[in-house]
Amino acid sequence: MDIQVSHPPMVQRAAPLIPYRTRTPEVQIRLRTLNDVTPDFLQAWHDLERDALSGHPFLSADFVIPAARSLPHLCPPVILTAERRGELLALGVFENITRSLRLPVRHLRSWQTPHTYHDGLLLRQGESGPALEAFWRYLARGHHDWHGVQFPRMPVHEELTRLLTTSSLDVEACLLQGTQWERACLNIDEQLPQTLQTAVSAKRAKSLRRGWRELEKSGSVDFRFECDPQAIPGCAEELLQLEHAGWKCDEGSSLASDPAQSTFFRNMVSLMAQRQAVYFSKISLDGQAIASVVNLRAGKTAYAFKLGWNPNFERGCPGFHLKMQTANRMAAELPGIRCIDSCSQPGSFIEHVWPHRRQFSSYTFVTSPVGQIAATMAQGLRWMKRSAAAMSRNLFHPDSNRTDE
Repeated sequence: MDIQVSHPPMVQRAAPLIPYRTRTPEVQIRLRTLNDVTPDFLQAWHDLERDALSGHPFLSADFVIPAARSLPHLCPPVILTAERRGELLALGVFENITRSLRLPVRHLRSWQTPHTYHDGLLLRQGESGPALEAFWRYLARGHHDWHGVQFPRMPVHEELTRLLTTSSLDVEACLLQGTQWERACLNIDEQLPQTLQTAVSAKRAKSLRRGWRELEKSGSVDFRFECDPQAIPGCAEELLQLEHAGWKCDEGSSLASDPAQSTFFRNMVSLMAQRQAVYFSKISLDGQAIASVVNLRAGKTAYAFKLGWNPNFERGCPGFHLKMQTANRMAAELPGIRCIDSCSQPGSFIEHVWPHRRQFSSYTFVTSPVGQIAATMAQGLRWMKRSAAAMSRNLFHPDSNRTDE
């Protein structure tokens, strides 16, 4: 799944801000850069987030703009919208790349940052038909150099992915789907207490009880959700310190290791707090936070964006307790949220305490004849390389595929 990317300047023939008219005359496709984001457009973006069919925080203006302005070495984002009489029907944030492993010609890819865990489009509920018709016909027949579009992290069994896939058939786009993977999530429903009891092994449950008692030896232990916008900045500073205290500091990947990353995080959290789109879950010892997670909210789904904990309390397993307490108390204390995505890597410790899984895959839509030829050739070359490697293994190790009888 490695992608070879270069970031050349935007192709001038893409003609930003020149509307592309579709078969539905009132729907137009427009291209913008961050320099074209006016206060009115920003408000329209926020309104679309609120009314989106399947939104997520990584397409939020409160995430995209701080990341683009603070983080170095990112490709400049291209904002593509479907609009009708000034109303946003759809919005996507992309980057212009020359080639990828699956599509070795110029195409769009969902804008990527080191902190992106989900891709897709913002689609206004009830308007997916005309918006996607405009989107695909622009990509297939508009005046630009792009031969397709790539979404590296799309949920497999969800409505937005289904709509993108089926609507792309109208322009005979070719779909290249990558290998599926899954990550832990927590679906909040009335069956969750019973599910948790069966999902956590007796050995793990015993270890967690022992860890909690270990924490209580050091003082009064408390778990809470912090949603108060006035308290959010202080929670952000706590998390920066906790994350920097652990192994991420040693490898230089903590947010606090880089002033640009810290600036992005503070600005992003501050903007989301103004719209009550962020909350923290944390464990405190005598009032001092020893473990914290910042959760970004989009509709009924929350994303456990970053985790930090004090390594001095490692024997108490604060990270495990944070996830387990969240599972036990979420339904009662934050009833508006129906799912939490862990944003974790496969094999994460969270899988031991959160029983559900969310499947993801990369989706590459090839929208031009040139792109389809290039994609077919790339697929053929990969097959030839794999075949040659297999032949080489058999040539030098002729018994490698034999089994003893």
